[in-house]
Amino acid sequence: MIPLNELLNAMQKAKDFLFAQIEKGASKNQDEIAPNLQKKVSLQHFDSSRFQKNIHIYSHLDADGLSAAAIMAKMFTRENIGFQITILNQLESQYIATIAEEISKYNRFIVLTDFGSGQYEILKEKLKTTDFLILDHHKPEKIDNPPEINHINPYFYDIRGEDEISGAGICYLFSKIMNEKNQDLAALAIVGAIGDMQNNNDKSEFKGINQKILQEAMNDRKIILEKNIAISRTRPLIQSLIYSLPLEIEGLSGSYDGVVQFLNRINIQATDELNHSRTLIDLSEMEKKTLTNALIQYALVEKGISTDDIKKLVTTFYILTDFDPKISVSDAREMSSLLNACGRRGKQGVGIAALLGNAEALTDAMSEKKDYKKELSRAIQSAKKQIREYEYIRTVYDNTIDERIIGTICSILIHSDLQHDKPLIAFADSDNHFLKVSSRANRELLDKGLDLGIVMRKACQQLKIQNPAGGHPPAAGAKIKTAHLKDFIEKVNEFVKEQIG
Repeated sequence: MIPLNELLNAMQKAKDFLFAQIEKGASKNQDEIAPNLQKKVSLQHFDSSRFQKNIHIYSHLDADGLSAAAIMAKMFTRENIGFQITILNQLESQYIATIAEEISKYNRFIVLTDFGSGQYEILKEKLKTTDFLILDHHKPEKIDNPPEINHINPYFYDIRGEDEISGAGICYLFSKIMNEKNQDLAALAIVGAIGDMQNNNDKSEFKGINQKILQEAMNDRKIILEKNIAISRTRPLIQSLIYSLPLEIEGLSGSYDGVVQFLNRINIQATDELNHSRTLIDLSEMEKKTLTNALIQYALVEKGISTDDIKKLVTTFYILTDFDPKISVSDAREMSSLLNACGRRGKQGVGIAALLGNAEALTDAMSEKKDYKKELSRAIQSAKKQIREYEYIRTVYDNTIDERIIGTICSILIHSDLQHDKPLIAFADSDNHFLKVSSRANRELLDKGLDLGIVMRKACQQLKIQNPAGGHPPAAGAKIKTAHLKDFIEKVNEFVKEQIG
């Protein structure tokens, strides 16, 4: 049997398992919300007429996690199954203990999306198997063991959760098992996959099951593909060329006069007859081709940029047809960026509602994104001053950076002008004398055998740190006591050396 069919068969069993759990037992206090859980989302739906248990969805705060939660919210609403959503920075031991209390007190069934696999052993200790369902794509700790009915993860079926399917993609496939009509949610899964950078290659294209999901979204006309120059589609054309080119081009990047002269030379008007600024989407198809070809020739011939770098100038845009094409978030990449901003700024409910098409929430979310970009800019400049070198790793520890954005800062830095010979391990202050840890690596290090998920997990195990740790080979995290910082860095350096040294 092919891997996808095996995965879908497991999901069918998981669906039957879910119904078996929520149809038994007596529900009590449906309108109460479990105490001591942070970052609650207002989006909720209760129904007592059909099912005797309501569902509590827990998901991660990044774009993939919010997309996953949105898919599940839409799916359960359509089935008239009661639910509520809580978004967490990460699934820590303290939250698992509180979830166990919630199950007992409020008779809830728990669905964990975009996390849970790395915490499965702790979950089994604290909860009954019949109390929860995991829909995750992060690599499980014990991948060779046959999966239990309540644990859905692509790695059990030789499908890479790193770049072949996201957490939102897993939730989308599950929603289709629930009801084929949920195929109209495919575009939400693509937003999640983009948020997890699963199309992060030269052509910004997908592979594996992501490609199948994309095709379904395109078949339903929920997404349209557009190959174009890799700049903002909705900012004024001059600003886009000055500030959003994917690589530094002397004479254009950062140069207003250079861009104006360049556009005049190729006879492309930056304003219309009413003197309004034109954007990339305002250009005709012929103008787009002219601009792209002229830019490539300028960079290649006049500026001597390598052919490998030239490829970055053209990208694939994934246009969400449910949104006005004139606004930035009609580009799935921009939508995923908006979700990430809302998640990191504690406005997860606003982000989910915006993704589901709420106009008021979309306005609020776009405002949050502007503020988030300012916060990121300040944090990046501060973090660059705190980079420390070790033999096999680099670290960043800046106590002015919020733990909710440290992963994003780490991702930006690892793809910046830093040397690419070492992974970056970033730390931010958390609660109760703990540190949030985020780690990132580029493709060259992965090709040498680096797996940061294993590194994080082994370092925590060696130091007997109880909080779950792990993730993907290029991106992983942990939570450690501040007192463990020095020892943790030494262990991480040691394990990276074992893998690639």
